[in-house]
Amino acid sequence: MPWTLLARMLIRVLAGMFIWRTATGRRAAGRGVPAAAERSRLDPGATINSIREGARLGWRLVSLIVFVAAAAMLLSAGTTLTVLSPRWLGITLLVLALAAAVVAVIDLRGVLRILQARRRRREDQSLRARVS
Repeated sequence: MPWTLLARMLIRVLAGMFIWRTATGRRAAGRGVPAAAERSRLDPGATINSIREGARLGWRLVSLIVFVAAAAMLLSAGTTLTVLSPRWLGITLLVLALAAAVVAVIDLRGVLRILQARRRRREDQSLRARVS
């Protein structure tokens, strides 16, 4: 079990390094290509920011899904145990379900904030493109 966790973590780190290297790497570096040909069509800063924003949004969405699922399972188990037997365990699970629901709401607000910032940035870029 610990080996699989370590392998998954290593794969995530390597994938992140690959994406980072791809996004920030200079094209035609060290090949003697003229400076005009070396420029890429994509803005490296905008590419990096877009990848970072996508990663932040993805992790927030995964976290939101996990906490919603945890809240649903804890609510179901807590209700069942409260009705049947050991009531103290059922109440504990219901309290944990409430905590998971609160964290899910916080993550939902974070996702909405990221989406709103993305929408504002894109509108700003389109307005700047129209003016220039």
